[in-house]
Amino acid sequence: MAVFFGTIFNDNIVGTIFNDTFVGSNGNDRFNGGSGFDTADYSNLRTFFGAPQSITILPTGGILKGSLGSDQLTSVERIIANPFASNNLIDASTAAAPSFIDVDLSTSRLTVRNVPFLGTLNFTVNNFDDVSGTNQNDLIRGDSQNNRLRGNGGNDTLVGGAGADTLTGGTGTNTFIYNSRFEGVDLITDFISIDRIHLRSSGFAGLSLGSLAASRYGEGNSLVAAAAAAFSAGASSSAAILSVGTAAGVQVWYTNNAFNTAVFGTGANLLATLSSTFTNLATVNQSNFSVIA
Repeated sequence: MAVFFGTIFNDNIVGTIFNDTFVGSNGNDRFNGGSGFDTADYSNLRTFFGAPQSITILPTGGILKGSLGSDQLTSVERIIANPFASNNLIDASTAAAPSFIDVDLSTSRLTVRNVPFLGTLNFTVNNFDDVSGTNQNDLIRGDSQNNRLRGNGGNDTLVGGAGADTLTGGTGTNTFIYNSRFEGVDLITDFISIDRIHLRSSGFAGLSLGSLAASRYGEGNSLVAAAAAAFSAGASSSAAILSVGTAAGVQVWYTNNAFNTAVFGTGANLLATLSSTFTNLATVNQSNFSVIA
C-alpha cells in the first residue's frame, strides 16, 4: 500500500498494483489508482482560510473542490469527504442514459448501474450528506444526517431515514419511503397527486399491508379535525394516517390514537410537510399511501 500526497500544483499521480491512497489538496490533480482497491482521501481538505472544504462527485469521476480546484479520478473505488464540511454532494444529474444510481449513505455505498460498456460500478463513499440523481429511475437512501436528496428525472425512490431531510422527487412518479414513525420530520418539496408515500409495517403499528384503507385515513385543517375524519370513517383501531392543511403545506401525521380527537401526546408523529401542496388537501388522499413489508 502506498500513500501519495499532492502538491499545491496540478499533479498527475499513478498508483501501484496495490491498495493506494491519494490525499487530496488544492490544485487540479489527476489520480489513477490502477489495480487494487484505491482511495481518494479528502477528509482533511480545507479552504485557504482553514475552513472545512466540501466536495462534489461527478459522474465522470470528477471531484469539485470549490475554490481549491477540481480533480479527475480513474480506477479509484473509495472517496472520503471531509466529515466537518457541510453538503458533500454526490451529483449524478449529468449522467448519460441508461445509467442510474443506487446509493445508501447509511452504509457509505454508491452503485452505478447500466454504465455503457462497463455494466455495474461499485464505490465506497464516506461522509456525504446530499445526493442528486440521474434522469433514470434511481434509489436514493439517506442516513442520520439532515440530508438533501433529489431524484431529478425518472420514477425515483427516496428514503430520507433519520434526520430532518429535504426530499425532491423531480419529474416522474416518485415514491417516498418511511421506515419508522420516529425517523424525523422531512420536507418534501414537490409532492404531486401521482406520487406515493410508502410506510413500513414494522414501524407503523396498526396499519395493514397494502394500499391504505379509507378507514385508516383522515384529513382536515387541524389534527383534531383529521383524526375525527378518520374516526368517522370507521377505523377498526386507532391507528391512522392524517393529512393536515397548514400554511406551510400539507402535514402528514401518523397516530395510534385516532379515537381520541382531543389529545395526541406521544401517540402522534409528524412525518413530513409537503411544501408544494400549500393548504390543498385535494392533492393528497388515502390512495397516495401504502403499507409495505
